[in-house]
Amino acid sequence: MVGYAASMTVALLAHDFAVAHELDLVAWLGGVQFAIALSALFTTLALYRDDDLIPTAMLLTLITAVGGIVALMIQGLVQTHSLFAAMVVAIVAPFTFFVRALVLIPGFAALVWLARKLRRFLAPETMLPPNGAA
Repeated sequence: MVGYAASMTVALLAHDFAVAHELDLVAWLGGVQFAIALSALFTTLALYRDDDLIPTAMLLTLITAVGGIVALMIQGLVQTHSLFAAMVVAIVAPFTFFVRALVLIPGFAALVWLARKLRRFLAPETMLPPNGAA
């Protein structure tokens, strides 16, 4: 969760810096590093863990929701140089969990299911041998 939050924070701050200084490449690089971090998180949880679909989707939702909230709090603190923006995000954030859960859990469950169906192509080293021997 900490790594995801740090990655999203760097991406948000890179975007803010790029907009302020008209450096499109910096915003693009921040987005690329965030996409790599999200891909690594999803791949690890979907292919390298043996949890069921719903617990995996719930864990992905929890990590992305809390990590996103922490990143927005840090971004607000850096942008405004005041704790007020971070406090507002902290107060409002718990109310967004229900909506995030309604939207993200089914979506993540479908993506995890699809990734596990394509496991033989995406991560063949994670598959058990046909006879079940290790």
